Amino acid sequence: LCLTPSCSEPFGYVDVEFGLLAVPSVGCAIGGLGKMPGVYFRQQNADSPQMLLEAFYCAIDHALDLPEPQYWQMAKAATKATFPFIIWRENLLEAYHFALTHFKEK
Repeated sequence: LCLTPSCSEPFGYVDVEFGLLAVPSVGCAIGGLGKMPGVYFRQQNADSPQMLLEAFYCAIDHALDLPEPQYWQMAKAATKATFPFIIWRENLLEAYHFALTHFKEK
């Protein structure tokens, strides 16, 4: 399992990269995360670190308690998952261009 405790993941590289290698992710379904098969939780109260930790721990427990055939089914599905790569790439290049043109070293 790939543990992704991030509360802000705009592009979601992590779950895509691990998912394509048949490693399901566990984390918060926010921003770019949650596109690949895995165990995700919904953020209920971003102002409460304790609630976020409890939800994350609960998702980890759920993932670890999955029956082995269900885990491997999810891992296999991750290797076959598709997402709009061209759109994702264009958005990423646009974000990089913006960062490079607006946040130059002084």
